[in-house]
Amino acid sequence: MENTKIFITGLGSLSALGYGAKETWENLKNQKEVSKKENWDNDKIKPQYFGEVADINFEEEVDWMNRFSPKKYSKLGILACKKALEDAGIKAEPSNDIGLIIETSLGATESVEDYLYDLFLKGIAKVSPIKFTKTVANTVLGDVSRAFSLKGPSSLIFNESSVSYGFDLIKKGVADIVICGGVDHYSSFRILSEQEEGN
Repeated sequence: MENTKIFITGLGSLSALGYGAKETWENLKNQKEVSKKENWDNDKIKPQYFGEVADINFEEEVDWMNRFSPKKYSKLGILACKKALEDAGIKAEPSNDIGLIIETSLGATESVEDYLYDLFLKGIAKVSPIKFTKTVANTVLGDVSRAFSLKGPSSLIFNESSVSYGFDLIKKGVADIVICGGVDHYSSFRILSEQEEGN
């Protein structure tokens, strides 16, 4: 596989700049500004510049068959992957051994906070075990794989390049197609903690 040519064939995103490569590129060209947010759900958070993700109706975009709906952390990854596959013109089917590499810095922060909040207020006997399954960082891997029937190699990496990892998998012949991306979701508690630390 030494002379294998590897190409990036599709782009997908969901951020404060838009949903999908086309919308994101247009907003970049038009120099879309990020405004200062003042009304937080936690009144201890000071006004600061914050780019909020566009409000996309997940149920209209994705045919989610699982009984339990994914958390926002996973929804961000699923929606971005959907746009990347569409942009590449690839239809993910169970017969395709498409790989998936996702990088993150924060992991499932909001789910961890939600679980610990219930644990502290209600006690261990009252906390749903389903909530715990959403606290692990690689929950996004399972949710994205289920959404698009991905059967290839998958890994979650922290603070590393998913594209470099995907490149190596293809170069070594482990997979022909690899979806590479990153997911992070800032919660109010995360922003408050960074504010208190002076970041």
